[in-house]
Amino acid sequence: FTHARAVVRTWSSALWIDVCVENDILRNYLSINRGKVIDMEKLLFDQEYAFDMALRASRKEGIEIGQAHGIEIGRTQGIEIGQAHGIEIGRTQGIEIGQAYGIELATDMYLTKLSASLMDQDPGLTEEEALLRARTMLGL
Repeated sequence: FTHARAVVRTWSSALWIDVCVENDILRNYLSINRGKVIDMEKLLFDQEYAFDMALRASRKEGIEIGQAHGIEIGRTQGIEIGQAHGIEIGRTQGIEIGQAYGIELATDMYLTKLSASLMDQDPGLTEEEALLRARTMLGL
């Protein structure tokens, strides 16, 4: 493809040289230096091509660097969001577990106190019988 562009560019340069000569624009110079002008045009084309290739490579490298940076930022933000979400879930679960434990502890304490009271009222009750009655009274 590049060779085809160079051929077209050379043909175009030669055509424009002919047009200039026919219209008496730099006729003497172009007639004498036609080959040099075409060679200079080829050199300019090669330089433009090299510049375009360097620009493409630089652009590709910039895109790759940008993508890598974006991935790293996304990964960091994802970790932060995941940690925050995990902390919130842990907090919620911790509260639920703490509440359940607190309720269980309070219930056990109340059952102990109630069964002791029942044993005071009826000294013939064993601890197990008093605890069973207390559970029944509380619907447990």
